[in-house]
Amino acid sequence: MTQLDERTATVPFAVTDPWWIDRERYYDRTFFELERDRLWNSVWQMACRLEEIPAVGDYVEYTICDQSVLVVRTGPEQIKGYYNACRHRATQLALGCGSFRGGQIVCPFHGWRWNIDGSPSFIYGAEGFAAASSNAASTPGAGACSSTSTATPAHCGRRSSPCRRCSTPSASTACGSTGGRPCV
Repeated sequence: MTQLDERTATVPFAVTDPWWIDRERYYDRTFFELERDRLWNSVWQMACRLEEIPAVGDYVEYTICDQSVLVVRTGPEQIKGYYNACRHRATQLALGCGSFRGGQIVCPFHGWRWNIDGSPSFIYGAEGFAAASSNAASTPGAGACSSTSTATPAHCGRRSSPCRRCSTPSASTACGSTGGRPCV
């Protein structure tokens, strides 16, 4: 038995015929949990099409399982992805799609703000945060990858192949992000 055979032997509803996929793969709770735990944090996913974010400052929220990512056009030829959570209290930063007014991502809880490039522009009570924890004030979360194609990939995990657009390994840094944050 090969290593691949050993791994797939424990997969429920394994594909044994390339022309037939068991319907249970689409609604079985156990299979969903396996995909959530072992697949979706390890593969690149289609986050949006570039037509959805045509102007600088436009964003689309991409959600997969319990992860929410904001895909933001930060320049004419640049797209960045950020975890959709404030670094301070994890408040959701935006819903659905739209445009960040004034080029600012604003937390609705305390009013922390970031420029759309991810740099902090206003941190309420900044004097109360020690220099050692100033990382909390850095980008709302995530990395960037320039893209000129019509598709924008996203990755939320820590174990994936490099980003094909910028060739940055995503194991610990994904296009400038840290800790495997999304590369878009």
